[in-house]
Amino acid sequence: MTCHAFRTRLFAHALVAALLIAASQAAQATVAYREVFPNSTGANRPIGEEGWYVHFVDGTVATGETSIGNPVGSVALDPVASNPTQSDFIRGYYYRNGFAASAQNKDYLYWTDEFSLEPMSLVESIQWDQRNSVSTDPLQAAIRLDVPGTPADTSDDLWFASTQAFTHADGEAVVTAGGTWYTMTVDFATANWLALDFVPNSSLALGTPSTLPTTAALTGFGIYAPNLLGPQRLDNYTINAADMVPEPATLALLAFGALPLLRRRRRA
Repeated sequence: MTCHAFRTRLFAHALVAALLIAASQAAQATVAYREVFPNSTGANRPIGEEGWYVHFVDGTVATGETSIGNPVGSVALDPVASNPTQSDFIRGYYYRNGFAASAQNKDYLYWTDEFSLEPMSLVESIQWDQRNSVSTDPLQAAIRLDVPGTPADTSDDLWFASTQAFTHADGEAVVTAGGTWYTMTVDFATANWLALDFVPNSSLALGTPSTLPTTAALTGFGIYAPNLLGPQRLDNYTINAADMVPEPATLALLAFGALPLLRRRRRA
């Protein structure tokens, strides 16, 4: 066997081994998007400054009652004193002030289109932390999909909301030190969905049960919050998605594709 043939066989063996090892490892979910609503200004600031929007009832833009909350001076929202505690969680949170009776019993949609992902089947879960004034106020995941396949036109995209609505054990009208942020998770492997009829300045209402078109692109997302009674606090909105790793079957085929190289060298 020549030196060149030996090196070729060695390379082919290494290639086969590497591909088969990779095939045995499942794709790991990673954080594809996270919004932490930062605020270090010393005062509440407009939610629009973070690229998020708020609509309510009939799709009307909600103004004057939504903001990025200012936690300066409140240790309750410091990463050291809050739950969960993670180093990349920083001061600031989405805040909807709903104390006024005129703001109660309304449906809200908090959302953004500052990130997209195609296909949406890569999404494994959506998580967020909530800390509402009224513990029974429900929050549901909301997503917008480019079902028609027209990426340049989002006006014909379709909205969906998770059937699972998240509440928590205790409400907190005023943020206090040591209060708990509750982490909510929508697992896309098991979640069920409802159509969400949302047209700005026209409509905002839940529809019928629907199946997500997994080949569509994710073009918007957020929180649907129906029939609210008090203020909401929302933070660390996170989309976890699978890495773009080939399926094990695909990797195995690639490995088998290297075998002819071995056979040719053996015959040489």
